[in-house]
Amino acid sequence: MQFSVANGTNTVPSSNSLSGLMKWLAKEPWRSAFLDVLNQHIGAILDEHDIPDFDDLGSLIGLDWAMTLWGCAFEDFLTKDIGGGSNIVDDYLKRRGWKESVRSKAYMTGLKNSVMSLYEISDIQPGRSFLARDLIRGGEPVRVSERTATMTLKPWDRVAMRIVDVRGTMIIGGGLLPFEHKLSEELIAAASIESRSLQMLAPIFSLFFLKDLLGRTLNPAIPQLTNSEGDDIEFIRLVYRLADNSTPAQVSIALNRVAELESASETFWNWVERKKTNSNRRKAAVSRPNTFTTTMNDGSLVLGTVELKAKTIELCVNSGFRADRGRKLLESLLDGLVGIPLIERQTLEQALAEHREHGTSPAVPELPLDEQRKFVNDVMDQHYRAQLDQPIPALGNVSPRKAAKSKKGRDKLVAWLKLLENHSARHDPDDPMASYDVTWMWEELGVSERRS
Repeated sequence: MQFSVANGTNTVPSSNSLSGLMKWLAKEPWRSAFLDVLNQHIGAILDEHDIPDFDDLGSLIGLDWAMTLWGCAFEDFLTKDIGGGSNIVDDYLKRRGWKESVRSKAYMTGLKNSVMSLYEISDIQPGRSFLARDLIRGGEPVRVSERTATMTLKPWDRVAMRIVDVRGTMIIGGGLLPFEHKLSEELIAAASIESRSLQMLAPIFSLFFLKDLLGRTLNPAIPQLTNSEGDDIEFIRLVYRLADNSTPAQVSIALNRVAELESASETFWNWVERKKTNSNRRKAAVSRPNTFTTTMNDGSLVLGTVELKAKTIELCVNSGFRADRGRKLLESLLDGLVGIPLIERQTLEQALAEHREHGTSPAVPELPLDEQRKFVNDVMDQHYRAQLDQPIPALGNVSPRKAAKSKKGRDKLVAWLKLLENHSARHDPDDPMASYDVTWMWEELGVSERRS
């Protein structure tokens, strides 16, 4: 494969310019030595995927990520001595340091003495700072001064980065790599069994991140979601055209005759199942991961929705099994009032592809945003309050309340709560889910002092 000494100025804060140092990188012996370090950071993954050079990597994962990885290798190179003990930072400052500001020289020196590690983020002060706890070396969290990153970081995010001491102020380097929880645990385990110092382990962060990112880019995984009956999610819409001799008023009267259809407005009904079932289908679904369930405030299961329009009535459900049930229900109620339905189907894969291409989501009935938020908050409150007394696999199949009674259980409980809070914080601000605050559970379970 081929590497180049690319311009990586976008990977560091503009107030701490490294442009002069990067130009110095084009000189020998620094150029050849840097290419060796860049190869340590990404070469093995490029070989694994038969990617010929750095430019091709950028076309696959995006130029921003490619340059961030370049920046990680560059910052690692600044810490190294080559040949007879020469270091590029020392050499540059000796020969060209007179051209640099005091702050820039302090930043270069800080990078030279820094190490790459994995940090857990907390206590974010937007536009100002955050706390970073080293998950590999341990110790107390460090207050980091930062503006831009605080606008996108979420509580309990895990990121690989360098914390640089610049004249007594802690700031971050330019190479920042976000890690999902599962991947970060694998990284921590790998780092713990390495005998080398953390400074020598810098390439492992790039390799783990790039391997995961390329894997997800080249082979995107489709989540396997099921509903409460255990059926694979499939978005189905049955559109009935009203018969020539029927009116919306007649249809509305017919729909209001059955308790299974709960009216939300004059033209909209939730199709609910009030009686809990002990069927084998429901029992099997309970044990499956990624089960998607919607309930009403009273705990009733929402099977689908029915919407009456000027000339049509539409039933929306999320599985073929429910479509068959809903069709029998509606056609028995609306016999003679509607014709044969037009059936539209969309698999989860198709829905995700459509969302990626057009930024759209499967058609669902819309409610005012305030009502959506209230509904979400009510449902989530009910869900989590019930979950506090239910066994959780991540807690060793004990309930959160029981886990809180032992030290080992509390450690698992804190990790579980951090994951919940982190996932909640990642919702788009316009998503009704973003309005739900899960932090009350820390106080409820008596572990609020660990939320730091």
